[in-house]
Amino acid sequence: MAAGRVNFWSTTAEKKGTSLTLRGSGTTHRVLAQEHLVQQVLDVLLDNACKYAPRGQLRVGVAATGRNIVAVTVADSGPGVRSADLGRLSERFFRGGISADRGAPNPPGTGLGLAIAAALAENMGGTLRLSQTPGGGLTATVEIPGVPNPESTREGRTA
Repeated sequence: MAAGRVNFWSTTAEKKGTSLTLRGSGTTHRVLAQEHLVQQVLDVLLDNACKYAPRGQLRVGVAATGRNIVAVTVADSGPGVRSADLGRLSERFFRGGISADRGAPNPPGTGLGLAIAAALAENMGGTLRLSQTPGGGLTATVEIPGVPNPESTREGRTA
């Protein structure tokens, strides 16, 4: 599913001069969640990254991170956020300020995207973690219950 979402968002990224790449282990990871919820989380994270990383890079990664956990990471090379705002980015209606040393204007938005992604992750029994991307930008990691399943390629339940 991650490959399908990356393919879908690649046109939006390209229009903004941003490269979008998918990295994974080559193993299909099966998640224990409804397809539409996983798709919504990926769409929110990719939309957010496309808004904040014009003319930059977006990297999506999928990996098993431990016992029965699949992590999907979206890292951008945008301006990043102020350290003081990082812990509040998943609060409803909160819009963090751009990192002062990167000086880009805030794109329009409501401050709901990351709150929705966090709520969806929680609804799937998972979590959303946000951190600074080394070199600038934001990294969003959603961890979802699942198991590596190299034989499964069924669309809709794979990340």
